[in-house]
Amino acid sequence: MHLLKNQIIISMPHINDVFFSKSVILICDHSSHGSMGVILNKKLNQKKSNPDPNIEVFDNEGAIFLGGPVMVDLILMLHDEKKLEESSYKISENLFLSNNTGFNQNEIRISNKKFISGYAGWSKGQLENEIKNGDWIVQKAKNDLIFGTDCEKIWNNALESLGFNYDDLSINGGSA
Repeated sequence: MHLLKNQIIISMPHINDVFFSKSVILICDHSSHGSMGVILNKKLNQKKSNPDPNIEVFDNEGAIFLGGPVMVDLILMLHDEKKLEESSYKISENLFLSNNTGFNQNEIRISNKKFISGYAGWSKGQLENEIKNGDWIVQKAKNDLIFGTDCEKIWNNALESLGFNYDDLSINGGSA
């Protein structure tokens, strides 16, 4: 039942919600009970302070992304470091989510990471209905898109990788 786990969903132009407009969301968990994901391309304007000044957790800019409207005080780290697998939730063979930011940077250097505030959640059947309604396009998650793309370009790049151009998409929702 984890069909959407490790997929990204790309919002369609008719979605005008402040959280989900032009959003690309990594689905971290999907079951018969509901779904959970994190928005990948909504960088917060403010910077968060490091919870432990002895450990260099955040990137040089202190950048943190808005993961969604649920539990925005919760800081999560999305990463690809297998050495942290035991203390992380495994999304795929090379993608993990952790709320443990207190690791020793001298022992483990993580180059691919994003710090995320909160997450997006869907109740049972809600995400499937939104996909059927044409609110989202589903695509396999790729680490180069997640970590290697400027957050301003993720939405367009995700659409283009599927052969879509923003100008070709309708601003009206629905399914054919």
